[in-house]
Amino acid sequence: MEQPVLKRIVGTVKRLAQRQDRDKRRSTTTPITDAIPNDWNDVTGPRKAQGEASEAPPTGSTSEQVQSPDQLHTVRFEGQGTEIQVASGTSILDAALEADVDLNNYCGGMCSCGSCRVIVISGELSELDDIEEATLDLVRESDRDRLGCQARVQGDIKIELPPQDF
Repeated sequence: MEQPVLKRIVGTVKRLAQRQDRDKRRSTTTPITDAIPNDWNDVTGPRKAQGEASEAPPTGSTSEQVQSPDQLHTVRFEGQGTEIQVASGTSILDAALEADVDLNNYCGGMCSCGSCRVIVISGELSELDDIEEATLDLVRESDRDRLGCQARVQGDIKIELPPQDF
């Protein structure tokens, strides 16, 4: 190779390496979750040590009973012959992954693609929020459709999976 061409190639490689270093420094940030102590609970503050007495739950005249996240519910994937016990508040996507049920999730559960759409046959799930509603508007085929990444188990449920792209 001629000397000027070689110098240009070396210069280009150096600039690319500098850009990569700069981009790496920019993307190397400390996630905010790293600043939260490990014994901190997002809702109630510091977690109680095991066996330590906790405050009694507030009493009131609410007609709806608050479910404990430790309460187990059955998720049945109809057509798959699979059933799994999960804690209240678990997403259908997480339940499917835990049960080794193939459920598309191209966006990784970020509610942006709609590929984790499921058909709810029966059961109690969390309420539909605006973000899930907007994504479902793009992929909905029936009123029983929900997104597996957003719908949270609140009682025993039966789910049907549409054809998957695996």
